[in-house]
Amino acid sequence: MRFFGLTSLLSLDREARKKQFKKLFGSKRKIVASDSTLKRVLSWLSRKMAIVFLLGFLKVFEKEGISRKKLTQEGPYRRIGIVDGSFMGSNYLVTLNLSGKIDYPAMVE
Repeated sequence: MRFFGLTSLLSLDREARKKQFKKLFGSKRKIVASDSTLKRVLSWLSRKMAIVFLLGFLKVFEKEGISRKKLTQEGPYRRIGIVDGSFMGSNYLVTLNLSGKIDYPAMVE
């Protein structure tokens, strides 16, 4: 999303439907992905299972020091969270992304 300057999941969904965007990934499918498709395909995944999966990586990232970021050269390391929300296809979506040396979606509801 950052590479293309997209700032929300809704803008990503719009771009993913365009012919030029799909061509970058070699896709010939009519629709690459949509929120309703993801909801249908992952309907077996309980909320608890998703939380356990997402947070399962966090301890490793914290141990390796890659879940934090310095805002200035001399400043302390900070934990930065970016929250985004959208309403797509009768579904509400809220995401908390931790921004560090890597970006990590810590919560999706």
